[in-house]
Amino acid sequence: LCHNWTKAPTILPDNITEKRSSFKRFTKSSVILDNDDELDVDAVIYCTGYKHEFKFLPEGIVKIGKNSDVSNFFKYIFPAEWRTLFFMGIPRQVSFFKMSDHEALFIRSVLENKAKLPNDEEMQKIIEYDGANRRITCHNQFDWDQELSQYAGTFQFYPPVMKKVWEHYFNSWSTDFRNCKKNTYKVHGN
Repeated sequence: LCHNWTKAPTILPDNITEKRSSFKRFTKSSVILDNDDELDVDAVIYCTGYKHEFKFLPEGIVKIGKNSDVSNFFKYIFPAEWRTLFFMGIPRQVSFFKMSDHEALFIRSVLENKAKLPNDEEMQKIIEYDGANRRITCHNQFDWDQELSQYAGTFQFYPPVMKKVWEHYFNSWSTDFRNCKKNTYKVHGN
């Protein structure tokens, strides 16, 4: 994962405690951990990850590959044989709102027949390669954005400075959660 690039402990607000243990049970005002420690709590945020499931679609439209990732979508947005069925937000370890904005612009370009998509055979090769070899994460999200931009031909991909800003912010967020919202960025020029 992309968080905690520096491997330093995360600085959380004073009223938040991070525990990486499973729990045995809840009481009215506490959590009993597996090691029998009892923590008084007001709220619990239980982070379990996620798993893609598309049970509402006919079988075979969505294929799940290694790492529980969708493995048969062109650029992680649509299955080649269903070019009007789009999914946004499949890559989750990215600057979500920025990338979702460009996913939407890519989809619009496809729907307006402005996108310069590869032929069926080449598209299938790209899908197979990406599904087997490449997850879109914080480390390669800007490359993916550039690819979407090039296929769409209707918007500019994010400039390299945005990657630097995002990496700085994310590093700050993962190491000093208490103060990261105080960061302010301003880009001057190109």
